[in-house]
Amino acid sequence: MEIHLPPIRKIINRSFEPLFFNQDRYLILWGGRGSSKSNFAAKKLIYRCLTAPYFRCILIRATYATIKDSQYQTIKDIITEWKLLDFFQFKENPLEIKCINGNIFYARGCDDVQKIKSIKDPSAAWYEEGNEIDKSDFITITTSIRTSKADYLQEVFSFNPECEGDAKDFWIN
Repeated sequence: MEIHLPPIRKIINRSFEPLFFNQDRYLILWGGRGSSKSNFAAKKLIYRCLTAPYFRCILIRATYATIKDSQYQTIKDIITEWKLLDFFQFKENPLEIKCINGNIFYARGCDDVQKIKSIKDPSAAWYEEGNEIDKSDFITITTSIRTSKADYLQEVFSFNPECEGDAKDFWIN
């Protein structure tokens, strides 16, 4: 089966266009509600899931229970909008999205960060509300994103400007 997506510039916010094919290890998206950073992250990762020979992505939030209504639902909505439901299976216990090509999204929360270590050969991660992730949890996760099977490894952070204290003092800076 062939998949035909509209040109990238028609499906993402133009401000994110230079980042769509970016392969840096860490991609940091900062913006207020409605800035389309989460929408962009989901579209970039869906595209990789569909086109990469190997792709295993972990959807991460501070608490597992919040993933279903945010990242998981955003990905599902975009797949539906793009009329690609025939290419994906959605599992709710545990939360997973599997592509017919074998690529997959896993959902994990930092409320049980040790479960992230058990995922075999992850190649990507998306930290939603990245400002809620502790540095120690990040270290556990980032050291788990390692495989030679993928073309490149990437961790995407999406942040809202609302955070406790001064954002300049946040550990990721």
